[in-house]
Amino acid sequence: MNQTLTPTHQRSRYVSELISLHDNVYVRGIESAISSDSLLYLTRRPEGLLVLAARGSGIPERFLLAIHAFRLAQYLRLRFASSELAFARALLTEPSDSGREEIHLLVLDEHSGVIVRYLSLLGSEDPRPMPMAGSQRSLFPCEVAHRVNLFDHFDHPDDIDSSNVWEIKRLVQPSTTAEHDGRQRVRITLEAVLGLYTALSGNLPRIRALVGDGEEGIAIRRIQRIMRQTTVFEGTAPSLPADELMFPLYTQRQVVKPFVAQVPDPAELEDMVARFSAAVTDVGPVAAFQMLMRHVDGQLTRITL
Repeated sequence: MNQTLTPTHQRSRYVSELISLHDNVYVRGIESAISSDSLLYLTRRPEGLLVLAARGSGIPERFLLAIHAFRLAQYLRLRFASSELAFARALLTEPSDSGREEIHLLVLDEHSGVIVRYLSLLGSEDPRPMPMAGSQRSLFPCEVAHRVNLFDHFDHPDDIDSSNVWEIKRLVQPSTTAEHDGRQRVRITLEAVLGLYTALSGNLPRIRALVGDGEEGIAIRRIQRIMRQTTVFEGTAPSLPADELMFPLYTQRQVVKPFVAQVPDPAELEDMVARFSAAVTDVGPVAAFQMLMRHVDGQLTRITL
């Protein structure tokens, strides 16, 4: 006897099938398809990992669609994206923000092409560089959610502008990553960090600060581990409109705080890349991670708004 599925069951099946379809989306061959002037980092490891960072403007459309499909699946799985809106709009991928440049960092299983770790850096929407303080520049998405221009509230260099600041976001991994042993998960983390350092050192104009938001013990702790100085802002009440796909980011998480992380200057960043490159290849992943923690020793400053 056939039964008509209720809207709730239809939505649940849609989400389940979409996650199943995209959870292990593969992008085999992406490294050969990216334009050379957009590729910021590429390395292959004997363990079978391929790590790359590239500007989205130099990545072919078919691979960008796969990346955005992967992102949507992971955020639906985490309940950070609205299943109701994704279902109602029949989304197959996360909509892209075509008005901003984006740097995509991927750790891949080279044999299969499956993404095992991902994060992105989102550039400014300003058509030309603007001073960070004041009302003229476009706010980053995290600032919009927290309703604040973060750079109005702390001292920063006068010559920094919106071309020097990017938002770090979308740090995700598929559920299958849990199948890796502890050492391999640490290895994947270290490779992602090294890729991030190298991308930061190679981008022009120079990236001098990262903005973002997250929970104290999760995203902010990760940033503190890899950046020497991070300013965390207390007292905001972030939210997104109910018609925004990602509005659950501020209903499903606990206290979410915005931050600004200072990127090391070019000489120090170059030294960190060299030190870390040697550690990742010369010692085990756990020892390399411990070395990173000792060398960075990230400090937090708090500002109450």
